[in-house]
Amino acid sequence: MLLKKLWNNYYKGIIILIGFLFVLFSAMSLELALVLCLGIIVGIVLYHNIKYSVGIMLIVTPYVNTRIMQTQIIPGIPIKLFVILFFALLGLMIIRYKIHLKTTFDLKYFSILLLYITIFVIAVFKSIDYIEYISIAWSDNLSVVRLISNFLISQLVYMFPVVMILLFYNYEDKQIIIDGVIFSLFALSIVIIFIYVFMVPQKLNFNMIRGEIGSVLGLHGNDIANFYIMGFPLVLAMYINSKKRLVQLTFYLSLFAIAILFSRTAYVCVILTFLSYGVLRGKIDIKYVLTIIAVGIMLLFLPEQVYERFLTLVAGTDIQTLSAGRSGDIWLPLWWEWLRHPMSIKLLGVGRYAIVESFAFRNGLILDVSHPHNMYFEVLMDSGIIGFIIYAYVFIYINLNIFFSFIKNRLDFDRDILLAVLISFAMYLLAGMSGRTLFPSSINIHVWTTLGLGILIIRYQRLTDNYSYSETEVTKNEKTN
Repeated sequence: MLLKKLWNNYYKGIIILIGFLFVLFSAMSLELALVLCLGIIVGIVLYHNIKYSVGIMLIVTPYVNTRIMQTQIIPGIPIKLFVILFFALLGLMIIRYKIHLKTTFDLKYFSILLLYITIFVIAVFKSIDYIEYISIAWSDNLSVVRLISNFLISQLVYMFPVVMILLFYNYEDKQIIIDGVIFSLFALSIVIIFIYVFMVPQKLNFNMIRGEIGSVLGLHGNDIANFYIMGFPLVLAMYINSKKRLVQLTFYLSLFAIAILFSRTAYVCVILTFLSYGVLRGKIDIKYVLTIIAVGIMLLFLPEQVYERFLTLVAGTDIQTLSAGRSGDIWLPLWWEWLRHPMSIKLLGVGRYAIVESFAFRNGLILDVSHPHNMYFEVLMDSGIIGFIIYAYVFIYINLNIFFSFIKNRLDFDRDILLAVLISFAMYLLAGMSGRTLFPSSINIHVWTTLGLGILIIRYQRLTDNYSYSETEVTKNEKTN
């Protein structure tokens, strides 16, 4: 029976049941009782609109490191609130819709996704061998169960959006996904600006601004900037194509939020997004020109500290300065150590977070960091050359298909969306030179969501092309007869 009909027919009994469950579970944990009861109510409300799940996941993800989302509501089970939320949304989707892996196209992309996840799972299980080093690095006494919960399950949930898109979404649902990206950046921008206005005492102090925003969200400033690096190309495409007030507002709020995050990589990526969109789109209309002019005027009112931060990119005289100390204090010691490894380790890798097992890390030869600040080298260390080649294949295959679809597509709106997806991924590849990760993570949830959006459009284009081809063949046969 549908949940809506169940609620309409038995809402009094459901309310009584919810009250009983609240009393029952509040004896063990008040948080568990509240989450369970609210979850039942929200589940009933969401049931007939469950395709908003991807948008909800995108909105929630920037805050998964906050105290509320990190709450372990079930005593004795190391699963956090945000993980339960993601599983609940996936579960409702499975209940509401049938899985439709029916075509060779669907199976092919789902197989590629499973290949990507398999490499990650192997890397995590290999890290059990040096769990004591990971415990020291994270200042936590990790058991195998907690390691798998924190570093495998809690990371795999960020793959749920693309899994759900492949299994349950159709071409007609693309706007729901786009709206999810837009609203997630709108909400994040509001939060960042609120913190800046009401919680930062010194409005021009670069370190204080980043520190305060980071402490509230539980993320490094560069990790927060990742959401904009990934999402802004889609915001720009929608700004050019849409007259919605929310889209217009999100565009300008995002630019302001990026400015006060003081991420040099984000500055470069936004500039390249504007340039590449204007060049690769194949046409420049009046709205794009007016957008460039409006952004140029905005730049005149930015604080001087923003310009100073950006100019450090061109003021550096050597790679150590340009990389903010990464080259000499992280990369080189790890690189020389990696070269000395036997071929078996080079091919298969050490395991997830291999950096904390390295001699350089354990003996203080590098900075006290939990990742190499270069996502390509991270894959080499964690999953070896084989893992690196497989990941390269996965991403190249998907993006080449999106690129060919962009070239062939005859719908201007779809072309702009596909271009935004390609630019988004290109910016992530560029940003990966100084950080980020190719493994599942909260900071790349937008990567997989936008790639899933691109795959939806490819699927529709291929179905349309096949239908057009079939109609042509029928017409030819009729004329022949």
